[in-house]
Amino acid sequence: SFIEHMVFLFMVSFVVPAGEELIFRGLFWKLCQKLVSKNKVAWVVALLFAFSHPVESAIFLFPFSVYLSHLRYTTESVIAGIVAHVAFNTVGLIFPSVINWVLT
Repeated sequence: SFIEHMVFLFMVSFVVPAGEELIFRGLFWKLCQKLVSKNKVAWVVALLFAFSHPVESAIFLFPFSVYLSHLRYTTESVIAGIVAHVAFNTVGLIFPSVINWVLT
């Protein structure tokens, strides 16, 4: 139904990326800081995030994950990463529909 579709889009566009950022670049970031140097935390968390997804996706997601870690490192906040992640997921949902519309 339309409502179920809208709930799905909202979850994938907003809730999931915000949750992932809070978990990976919030919680895991703080835990990793206790184990490795500040410079290595960004790389460790980027790898953890990328490979928490299927391997086919992890290779594609790793550069984006490094970017999200860069945002976390430079801003010392998860907010910029949440915004970037929401934009990434939203574009990923909309872009295929636009391409399909253009081609048909």
